[in-house]
Amino acid sequence: MRLSTVLLALLAWTTPSCRYPAPPVGVELDHYIDAHYRDLGECFVRPLDRAEFGERLEHCRVLFLGDHHRDSTLHAAILELIDWLCARGKHPVLGIEAVGIEDNASLQEFLAGGVSLGTLRERIARRWARSWLEPGDVDHAFYRSLLVRARRSRLPVFCLEPAPRAPLDERDATIASNIRRALRLHPDRLVVVVVGHAHLLGLGNLTARVDAPCLTFGARVSPRLKAKAADLGPVPVDALLRSDRGVLFFPVVVHGSNAN
Repeated sequence: MRLSTVLLALLAWTTPSCRYPAPPVGVELDHYIDAHYRDLGECFVRPLDRAEFGERLEHCRVLFLGDHHRDSTLHAAILELIDWLCARGKHPVLGIEAVGIEDNASLQEFLAGGVSLGTLRERIARRWARSWLEPGDVDHAFYRSLLVRARRSRLPVFCLEPAPRAPLDERDATIASNIRRALRLHPDRLVVVVVGHAHLLGLGNLTARVDAPCLTFGARVSPRLKAKAADLGPVPVDALLRSDRGVLFFPVVVHGSNAN
């Protein structure tokens, strides 16, 4: 499957000059998600071609891959994009939600070839009953595949936060701090972060918190932008659609995705 034809991914070119407050204590998830969607933009403007995307990637320190944890189609896109990056000579550092920082030692042992994926899964599941590497309410096969790819390609991996998860109002500061640490440890490498898409903009706004040049892939298009899809007309299959806020979308995302 070609990267340009994958469903449910969006791309934003952001600058880290704005600061947003942390979500207030007790913030409701629906409000948090709605704030993310409001930041996606109001309408579409000029598409971005793939050559320009490649040029912007050269100036990028962090590549956010917004995740919708049950979406296997999106996950195929993420895996393909990581393969594409490696094929272009960019061997990134991966930041993941799928493994908590408490299990980092076991993760590093797995990446070094010291234990099997089965052993890693067993260790994590003993501590965290709802591990994302086991069958449940997430696409566990994707998270397993992501780790296998990282070991095969010798990509460094770091954990974004503790698991089970902290309250929502605490999470984004922790994730941003760990990304900034990865940037310091790997000053010459692209840091790729696989994280729930609602953290990217709005109240969470990881793109600003990290304070580094970044590109951002998300997992859903907003209802407001989806309603503008009819105004686009024919779009080349390799083009990236762009909102007035600088958020870019693959054409099939705009025409085929939902906002749940």
